Amino acid sequence: MSSSNQNNSSENNPNPQIKGKGPQKRRAGLFKKASELSTLCGAESVVVVFSPREKPHSYGNPSVKTVVDWFFNPNRNPNSRNEAHQLQRAAQGDAIMHHRNQEVGSWEAQLKQEKERRKANENLSTAPQCHRWCPTNIDDLNYQQLDELKRSIMKFKQSFEFYGNNEPLMVQGGSSNIPSTQFYGGIGTSNPR
Repeated sequence: MSSSNQNNSSENNPNPQIKGKGPQKRRAGLFKKASELSTLCGAESVVVVFSPREKPHSYGNPSVKTVVDWFFNPNRNPNSRNEAHQLQRAAQGDAIMHHRNQEVGSWEAQLKQEKERRKANENLSTAPQCHRWCPTNIDDLNYQQLDELKRSIMKFKQSFEFYGNNEPLMVQGGSSNIPSTQFYGGIGTSNPR
């Protein structure tokens, strides 16, 4: 039964060598092997194949034109052969340099952030401590002192926010007549009730 199917297919096809995608697969396999050889050996190569219908197909590494021009040029320069490889190496070097420049840029940004944090830490350590100048009773302060106390608390809050990554921190008052106050800091979070 299979022999009759083969006879029918060969009768319909004027060229019995062309069956399905066989020539296309063979051509792809041939080009793949040429590519592997060029890659492994670092060789420049060209493969030209004609299909059963006389259609040309070609493969070239680095390109068909480059290799054919080099081959048919009577005044061949051995150095021109390596130009493609030199260009490829230069492109790889440029890519590596670009990557290294990006790394250096990110390191510089990190260094700048660390310097800013260090400066802010130094400012906090040299800032006057509240317990040195705050009276024990707020009722004894005049308007100017209250205004200064308010500015100091706001400055402290801003410093606290900067170091706490702006995460809310709820501080609950100990007695019933002291309202809950929301501060921002990185120590922890709790929801208001």
